[in-house]
Amino acid sequence: MRRNARIRTTLLVIGSLCVVGAPTVAVATVQQRTAVSGLPTPSSGLAAANSVALGQFGFSQGSGLLWESDALLARDLDGMVAAGARWVGVDIDWPHIQAGGPNSWNWQVTDRVVHAAQARGLQVLGTVVYTPVWARPAHTSDKHAPNDPADYARFVRAAAERYSGAGVDAWQIWNEPNISAFWQPQPDVAAYSALLISGADAIHSVDPDAVVMNGGLAPAANVAGVSIAPNDFVIGMYLGGIGGHIDAISMHPYSFPYAPSTPESWNPFYMLTYTHLVMSAFGDGALPIWGTESGFGTGADKQSVSEGLQAIRIGQLVQAWQQLPFGGNLLIYGYRDLAPQSASVWDNMGLVRNDFSSKPAAAAFRAAVVGAQPKAREPRSCIRSANIGAGRRKGC
Repeated sequence: MRRNARIRTTLLVIGSLCVVGAPTVAVATVQQRTAVSGLPTPSSGLAAANSVALGQFGFSQGSGLLWESDALLARDLDGMVAAGARWVGVDIDWPHIQAGGPNSWNWQVTDRVVHAAQARGLQVLGTVVYTPVWARPAHTSDKHAPNDPADYARFVRAAAERYSGAGVDAWQIWNEPNISAFWQPQPDVAAYSALLISGADAIHSVDPDAVVMNGGLAPAANVAGVSIAPNDFVIGMYLGGIGGHIDAISMHPYSFPYAPSTPESWNPFYMLTYTHLVMSAFGDGALPIWGTESGFGTGADKQSVSEGLQAIRIGQLVQAWQQLPFGGNLLIYGYRDLAPQSASVWDNMGLVRNDFSSKPAAAAFRAAVVGAQPKAREPRSCIRSANIGAGRRKGC
Protein backbone atom coordinates (compact mmCIF):
# COMPACT_ATOMS: atom_id res chain seq x y z
CA MET A 1 0.00 0.00 0.00
CA ARG A 2 2.78 2.42 0.91
CA ARG A 3 4.59 1.58 -2.32
CA ASN A 4 1.45 2.28 -4.37
CA ALA A 5 0.99 5.60 -2.61
CA ARG A 6 4.61 6.48 -3.25
CA ILE A 7 4.24 5.63 -6.93
CA ARG A 8 1.10 7.78 -7.20
CA THR A 9 2.97 10.65 -5.55
CA THR A 10 5.86 10.18 -7.97
CA LEU A 11 3.57 10.29 -10.97
CA LEU A 12 2.09 13.54 -9.65
CA VAL A 13 5.63 14.91 -9.32
CA ILE A 14 6.36 13.88 -12.88
CA GLY A 15 3.19 15.53 -14.06
CA SER A 16 4.48 18.74 -12.55
CA LEU A 17 7.89 18.20 -14.15
CA CYS A 18 6.27 18.01 -17.55
CA VAL A 19 4.76 21.42 -16.92
CA VAL A 20 8.25 22.61 -16.19
CA GLY A 21 8.58 23.07 -19.92
CA ALA A 22 8.63 26.49 -18.62
CA PRO A 23 12.20 27.57 -19.38
CA THR A 24 12.97 28.76 -15.85
CA VAL A 25 12.02 26.91 -12.69
CA ALA A 26 13.53 27.90 -9.36
CA VAL A 27 14.69 25.32 -6.84
CA ALA A 28 12.32 27.01 -4.41
CA THR A 29 9.48 25.73 -6.59
CA VAL A 30 10.73 22.19 -6.14
CA GLN A 31 10.85 22.68 -2.40
CA GLN A 32 7.32 24.06 -2.41
CA ARG A 33 6.07 21.05 -4.35
CA THR A 34 7.99 18.80 -2.04
CA ALA A 35 6.41 20.34 1.03
CA VAL A 36 2.95 19.82 -0.47
CA SER A 37 3.64 16.19 -1.40
CA GLY A 38 5.32 15.35 1.89
CA LEU A 39 8.49 14.15 0.16
CA PRO A 40 11.89 15.03 1.64
CA THR A 41 13.55 18.02 0.06
CA PRO A 42 16.51 17.25 -2.20
CA SER A 43 18.87 18.93 0.27
CA SER A 44 17.71 17.06 3.35
CA GLY A 45 19.80 14.36 4.91
CA LEU A 46 21.91 12.59 2.29
CA ALA A 47 22.76 9.58 4.44
CA ALA A 48 25.92 7.53 4.32
CA ALA A 49 25.56 5.53 1.14
CA ASN A 50 28.65 3.48 0.37
CA SER A 51 32.24 2.82 1.33
CA VAL A 52 33.60 4.84 -1.60
CA ALA A 53 34.38 8.46 -0.80
CA LEU A 54 32.19 10.97 -2.64
CA GLY A 55 32.78 14.53 -3.79
CA GLN A 56 35.78 13.49 -5.89
CA PHE A 57 36.64 14.11 -9.54
CA GLY A 58 38.18 12.32 -12.47
CA PHE A 59 37.99 11.60 -16.17
CA SER A 60 36.04 9.36 -18.50
CA GLN A 61 37.84 8.74 -21.77
CA GLY A 62 35.48 6.14 -23.22
CA SER A 63 36.86 2.95 -24.73
CA GLY A 64 39.93 4.68 -26.14
CA LEU A 65 42.20 3.83 -23.21
CA LEU A 66 41.82 0.11 -23.93
CA TRP A 67 43.43 0.32 -27.34
CA GLU A 68 46.24 2.80 -26.72
CA SER A 69 49.89 1.88 -26.78
CA ASP A 70 51.60 1.43 -23.42
CA ALA A 71 53.35 4.78 -23.91
CA LEU A 72 50.16 6.72 -24.69
CA LEU A 73 48.28 5.04 -21.87
CA ALA A 74 51.00 5.98 -19.40
CA ARG A 75 50.99 9.61 -20.59
CA ASP A 76 47.21 9.85 -20.34
CA LEU A 77 47.00 8.37 -16.85
CA ASP A 78 49.99 10.36 -15.58
CA GLY A 79 48.38 13.51 -16.95
CA MET A 80 45.09 12.75 -15.24
CA VAL A 81 46.85 12.33 -11.91
CA ALA A 82 48.80 15.56 -12.40
CA ALA A 83 45.51 17.34 -13.14
CA GLY A 84 44.16 16.30 -9.74
CA ALA A 85 41.99 13.36 -10.79
CA ARG A 86 41.21 10.58 -8.35
CA TRP A 87 38.98 8.53 -10.69
CA VAL A 88 39.11 7.18 -14.22
CA GLY A 89 36.37 5.48 -16.19
CA VAL A 90 37.33 2.21 -17.92
CA ASP A 91 35.15 0.15 -20.25
CA ILE A 92 34.85 -3.53 -19.37
CA ASP A 93 34.33 -4.63 -22.97
CA TRP A 94 32.22 -7.81 -23.07
CA PRO A 95 32.40 -8.20 -26.90
CA HIS A 96 36.19 -8.24 -26.73
CA ILE A 97 36.67 -10.29 -23.59
CA GLN A 98 34.28 -13.03 -24.74
CA ALA A 99 34.62 -12.64 -28.50
CA GLY A 100 35.05 -16.39 -28.99
CA GLY A 101 31.89 -17.48 -27.17
CA PRO A 102 30.54 -17.96 -23.65
CA ASN A 103 33.50 -20.07 -22.57
CA SER A 104 36.25 -17.85 -24.01
CA TRP A 105 38.07 -15.28 -21.88
CA ASN A 106 40.63 -12.65 -22.84
CA TRP A 107 41.21 -10.17 -20.03
CA GLN A 108 44.64 -8.96 -21.14
CA VAL A 109 43.61 -5.59 -22.59
CA THR A 110 41.42 -4.72 -19.62
CA ASP A 111 43.95 -5.97 -17.07
CA ARG A 112 46.58 -3.66 -18.52
CA VAL A 113 44.46 -0.52 -18.10
CA VAL A 114 42.99 -1.41 -14.69
CA HIS A 115 46.39 -2.29 -13.26
CA ALA A 116 48.01 0.85 -14.73
CA ALA A 117 45.34 3.03 -13.14
CA GLN A 118 45.65 1.20 -9.82
CA ALA A 119 49.42 1.64 -9.84
CA ARG A 120 48.91 5.41 -10.01
CA GLY A 121 46.39 5.52 -7.19
CA LEU A 122 43.44 6.15 -9.50
CA GLN A 123 40.15 4.54 -8.55
CA VAL A 124 38.35 2.87 -11.44
CA LEU A 125 34.72 3.16 -12.47
CA GLY A 126 34.18 0.05 -14.60
CA THR A 127 31.43 0.31 -17.22
CA VAL A 128 30.34 -3.12 -18.44
CA VAL A 129 29.47 -2.82 -22.14
CA TYR A 130 28.17 -4.10 -24.79
CA THR A 131 27.04 -7.42 -26.40
CA PRO A 132 29.21 -9.98 -28.22
CA VAL A 133 28.05 -11.52 -31.51
CA TRP A 134 27.04 -14.84 -29.96
CA ALA A 135 24.81 -13.18 -27.33
CA ARG A 136 22.71 -10.96 -29.63
CA PRO A 137 20.48 -11.44 -32.68
CA ALA A 138 22.15 -12.03 -36.03
CA HIS A 139 23.03 -9.00 -38.14
CA THR A 140 22.87 -6.53 -35.25
CA SER A 141 25.52 -4.32 -33.69
CA ASP A 142 27.17 -4.71 -30.31
CA LYS A 143 24.81 -2.01 -28.98
CA HIS A 144 21.89 -4.42 -29.29
CA ALA A 145 20.47 -5.64 -25.99
CA PRO A 146 21.57 -9.18 -25.05
CA ASN A 147 19.23 -12.01 -25.98
CA ASP A 148 19.35 -13.25 -22.40
CA PRO A 149 20.14 -10.99 -19.40
CA ALA A 150 21.52 -14.08 -17.65
CA ASP A 151 24.43 -14.16 -20.14
CA TYR A 152 25.27 -10.57 -19.25
CA ALA A 153 24.94 -11.30 -15.53
CA ARG A 154 27.34 -14.24 -15.78
CA PHE A 155 29.91 -12.03 -17.47
CA VAL A 156 29.42 -9.24 -14.94
CA ARG A 157 29.91 -11.69 -12.08
CA ALA A 158 33.15 -12.93 -13.66
CA ALA A 159 34.34 -9.33 -14.04
CA ALA A 160 33.53 -8.62 -10.40
CA GLU A 161 35.38 -11.76 -9.29
CA ARG A 162 38.42 -10.52 -11.20
CA TYR A 163 38.39 -6.81 -10.39
CA SER A 164 36.20 -5.97 -7.39
CA GLY A 165 38.56 -4.94 -4.63
CA ALA A 166 41.45 -5.38 -7.05
CA GLY A 167 41.27 -2.25 -9.14
CA VAL A 168 37.60 -1.51 -9.90
CA ASP A 169 35.94 0.47 -7.12
CA ALA A 170 32.55 1.19 -8.70
CA TRP A 171 30.49 -0.25 -11.55
CA GLN A 172 28.13 0.97 -14.25
CA ILE A 173 25.71 -1.41 -15.95
CA TRP A 174 25.83 -0.42 -19.65
CA ASN A 175 26.11 3.09 -21.07
CA GLU A 176 23.35 5.53 -22.06
CA PRO A 177 20.56 2.95 -22.29
CA ASN A 178 17.98 5.69 -22.78
CA ILE A 179 19.01 6.36 -26.40
CA SER A 180 18.92 4.08 -29.43
CA ALA A 181 22.55 4.81 -30.26
CA PHE A 182 23.51 2.61 -27.30
CA TRP A 183 20.45 0.43 -26.64
CA GLN A 184 19.09 -1.18 -29.78
CA PRO A 185 16.76 -1.69 -31.46
CA GLN A 186 15.20 1.08 -29.34
CA PRO A 187 15.28 2.21 -25.71
CA ASP A 188 13.28 -0.14 -23.48
CA VAL A 189 13.27 0.85 -19.83
CA ALA A 190 11.63 -2.39 -18.66
CA ALA A 191 14.17 -4.58 -20.46
CA TYR A 192 17.04 -2.42 -19.26
CA SER A 193 15.80 -2.48 -15.68
CA ALA A 194 15.84 -6.28 -15.74
CA LEU A 195 19.43 -6.18 -17.03
CA LEU A 196 20.42 -3.66 -14.36
CA ILE A 197 18.93 -5.74 -11.56
CA SER A 198 20.56 -8.95 -12.75
CA GLY A 199 23.92 -7.22 -13.25
CA ALA A 200 23.84 -5.42 -9.90
CA ASP A 201 22.86 -8.59 -8.06
CA ALA A 202 25.68 -10.50 -9.78
CA ILE A 203 28.24 -7.95 -8.58
CA HIS A 204 26.81 -7.79 -5.06
CA SER A 205 26.92 -11.58 -4.83
CA VAL A 206 30.70 -11.23 -5.14
CA ASP A 207 31.12 -7.99 -3.18
CA PRO A 208 28.15 -6.85 -1.05
CA ASP A 209 29.75 -3.44 -0.57
CA ALA A 210 30.39 -2.81 -4.26
CA VAL A 211 29.06 0.48 -5.62
CA VAL A 212 26.79 -0.33 -8.57
CA MET A 213 24.79 2.12 -10.64
CA ASN A 214 22.85 2.29 -13.89
CA GLY A 215 24.56 3.21 -17.12
CA GLY A 216 24.84 6.99 -17.28
CA LEU A 217 21.77 8.52 -18.92
CA ALA A 218 22.25 10.73 -21.95
CA PRO A 219 20.64 14.14 -22.36
CA ALA A 220 17.60 13.45 -24.53
CA ALA A 221 13.99 14.30 -25.25
CA ASN A 222 11.17 11.79 -25.49
CA VAL A 223 11.21 10.67 -29.12
CA ALA A 224 9.37 7.43 -29.85
CA GLY A 225 11.75 4.64 -30.78
CA VAL A 226 14.79 6.91 -30.44
CA SER A 227 15.21 8.26 -26.93
CA ILE A 228 13.66 8.58 -23.47
CA ALA A 229 14.22 11.68 -21.37
CA PRO A 230 16.54 10.96 -18.42
CA ASN A 231 14.10 11.64 -15.59
CA ASP A 232 11.36 9.66 -17.30
CA PHE A 233 13.84 6.82 -17.62
CA VAL A 234 14.71 7.05 -13.93
CA ILE A 235 11.03 6.76 -13.05
CA GLY A 236 10.73 3.77 -15.36
CA MET A 237 13.69 2.07 -13.73
CA TYR A 238 12.18 2.48 -10.28
CA LEU A 239 8.84 1.21 -11.51
CA GLY A 240 10.85 -1.70 -12.92
CA GLY A 241 12.02 -2.59 -9.41
CA ILE A 242 15.61 -1.33 -9.19
CA GLY A 243 15.15 -0.04 -5.65
CA GLY A 244 17.26 -2.02 -3.18
CA HIS A 245 19.56 -3.28 -5.96
CA ILE A 246 21.61 -0.18 -6.81
CA ASP A 247 23.93 2.13 -4.88
CA ALA A 248 23.68 5.34 -6.92
CA ILE A 249 22.02 6.86 -9.97
CA SER A 250 24.35 7.75 -12.84
CA MET A 251 23.69 10.70 -15.15
CA HIS A 252 25.51 12.46 -17.99
CA PRO A 253 24.68 16.10 -17.14
CA TYR A 254 26.04 17.84 -20.24
CA SER A 255 24.89 21.41 -20.76
CA PHE A 256 27.29 22.57 -23.47
CA PRO A 257 27.74 25.20 -24.70
CA TYR A 258 25.80 26.78 -21.83
CA ALA A 259 26.71 27.05 -18.15
CA PRO A 260 25.67 24.09 -15.97
CA SER A 261 23.47 26.34 -13.86
CA THR A 262 21.39 27.48 -16.85
CA PRO A 263 17.80 27.24 -15.50
CA GLU A 264 16.18 25.40 -18.39
CA SER A 265 14.21 22.15 -18.40
CA TRP A 266 16.38 20.82 -21.27
CA ASN A 267 19.50 21.17 -19.09
CA PRO A 268 20.29 17.80 -17.46
CA PHE A 269 22.51 19.41 -14.83
CA TYR A 270 19.79 21.81 -13.74
CA MET A 271 17.28 18.95 -13.69
CA LEU A 272 19.38 16.84 -11.27
CA THR A 273 17.35 18.31 -8.43
CA TYR A 274 14.28 16.69 -9.96
CA THR A 275 16.14 13.44 -10.43
CA HIS A 276 16.88 13.36 -6.72
CA LEU A 277 13.28 14.24 -5.95
CA VAL A 278 12.20 11.13 -7.90
CA MET A 279 14.76 9.02 -6.04
CA SER A 280 13.41 10.32 -2.74
CA ALA A 281 9.86 9.46 -3.78
CA PHE A 282 10.92 5.85 -4.23
CA GLY A 283 12.79 5.73 -0.92
CA ASP A 284 16.29 6.26 -2.34
CA GLY A 285 16.87 9.83 -1.20
CA ALA A 286 19.93 8.64 0.74
CA LEU A 287 21.68 7.58 -2.46
CA PRO A 288 23.98 9.90 -4.38
CA ILE A 289 23.84 10.89 -8.03
CA TRP A 290 27.10 10.41 -9.92
CA GLY A 291 27.97 12.46 -12.98
CA THR A 292 29.84 9.85 -15.00
CA GLU A 293 30.28 12.11 -18.04
CA SER A 294 30.11 15.86 -18.46
CA GLY A 295 32.22 18.53 -20.09
CA PHE A 296 32.61 21.11 -22.83
CA GLY A 297 34.20 20.77 -26.26
CA THR A 298 36.35 23.25 -28.17
CA GLY A 299 35.69 22.21 -31.76
CA ALA A 300 34.29 24.45 -34.47
CA ASP A 301 30.66 23.35 -34.56
CA LYS A 302 27.73 25.23 -33.07
CA GLN A 303 27.87 23.37 -29.74
CA SER A 304 31.54 24.14 -29.18
CA VAL A 305 33.11 26.80 -26.99
CA SER A 306 36.40 28.65 -27.20
CA GLU A 307 39.32 27.34 -25.16
CA GLY A 308 38.99 30.30 -22.83
CA LEU A 309 35.29 29.71 -22.29
CA GLN A 310 35.92 25.99 -21.81
CA ALA A 311 38.17 26.85 -18.86
CA ILE A 312 35.43 29.05 -17.37
CA ARG A 313 32.76 26.39 -17.92
CA ILE A 314 34.87 23.61 -16.36
CA GLY A 315 35.41 25.75 -13.28
CA GLN A 316 31.68 26.44 -13.12
CA LEU A 317 30.89 22.74 -13.53
CA VAL A 318 33.15 21.63 -10.67
CA GLN A 319 31.91 24.40 -8.40
CA ALA A 320 28.25 23.64 -9.16
CA TRP A 321 28.84 19.94 -8.55
CA GLN A 322 30.43 20.64 -5.18
CA GLN A 323 27.30 22.51 -4.16
CA LEU A 324 24.95 19.60 -4.84
CA PRO A 325 23.98 18.04 -1.49
CA PHE A 326 23.33 14.73 -3.24
CA GLY A 327 26.36 14.84 -5.55
CA GLY A 328 28.52 11.73 -5.76
CA ASN A 329 31.64 11.77 -7.92
CA LEU A 330 31.99 13.65 -11.21
CA LEU A 331 33.98 12.44 -14.22
CA ILE A 332 34.87 14.88 -16.97
CA TYR A 333 34.67 13.64 -20.55
CA GLY A 334 37.46 13.64 -21.40
CA TYR A 335 41.06 14.22 -20.50
CA ARG A 336 42.56 14.45 -24.04
CA ASP A 337 41.08 15.37 -27.41
CA LEU A 338 40.30 12.32 -29.51
CA ALA A 339 41.49 13.65 -32.86
CA PRO A 340 43.68 16.48 -34.13
CA GLN A 341 42.22 19.14 -36.42
CA SER A 342 38.65 17.97 -36.03
CA ALA A 343 35.70 20.36 -35.91
CA SER A 344 33.50 17.97 -33.91
CA VAL A 345 32.65 18.99 -30.37
CA TRP A 346 32.97 15.34 -29.29
CA ASP A 347 36.50 15.07 -30.67
CA ASN A 348 37.56 18.14 -28.69
CA MET A 349 36.17 17.53 -25.21
CA GLY A 350 39.64 17.14 -23.70
CA LEU A 351 41.33 19.47 -21.26
CA VAL A 352 44.51 18.82 -23.21
CA ARG A 353 44.88 18.67 -26.97
CA ASN A 354 45.48 15.47 -28.87
CA ASP A 355 49.24 16.16 -28.79
CA PHE A 356 49.11 16.51 -24.95
CA SER A 357 49.60 20.28 -24.96
CA SER A 358 47.40 21.84 -22.30
CA LYS A 359 44.34 23.96 -22.89
CA PRO A 360 43.51 26.61 -20.25
CA ALA A 361 40.83 24.24 -18.92
CA ALA A 362 43.48 21.86 -17.56
CA ALA A 363 44.71 24.45 -15.09
CA ALA A 364 41.13 25.50 -14.31
CA PHE A 365 40.19 21.92 -13.47
CA ARG A 366 43.18 21.39 -11.22
CA ALA A 367 42.59 24.67 -9.40
CA ALA A 368 38.94 23.72 -8.82
CA VAL A 369 39.47 20.16 -7.61
CA VAL A 370 42.70 20.33 -5.63
CA GLY A 371 41.76 20.70 -2.01
CA ALA A 372 38.20 19.45 -2.55
CA GLN A 373 37.24 17.50 0.55
CA PRO A 374 35.82 14.03 -0.14
CA LYS A 375 32.82 12.85 1.84
CA ALA A 376 33.28 9.46 3.48
CA ARG A 377 30.44 6.96 3.30
CA GLU A 378 29.64 3.84 5.25
CA PRO A 379 29.36 0.49 3.42
CA ARG A 380 26.43 0.62 1.03
CA SER A 381 25.26 -2.85 2.09
CA CYS A 382 24.20 -1.26 5.39
CA ILE A 383 21.80 1.04 3.57
CA ARG A 384 20.70 -1.52 0.96
CA SER A 385 19.80 -4.15 3.54
CA ALA A 386 17.73 -1.61 5.45
CA ASN A 387 15.98 -0.48 2.28
CA ILE A 388 14.86 -4.01 1.41
CA GLY A 389 13.73 -4.77 4.94
CA ALA A 390 16.49 -7.21 5.85
CA GLY A 391 17.75 -5.12 8.76
CA ARG A 392 21.17 -3.56 9.05
CA ARG A 393 24.20 -5.77 8.66
CA LYS A 394 26.37 -6.55 11.63
CA GLY A 395 28.97 -3.86 12.08
CA CYS A 396 26.92 -1.16 10.33
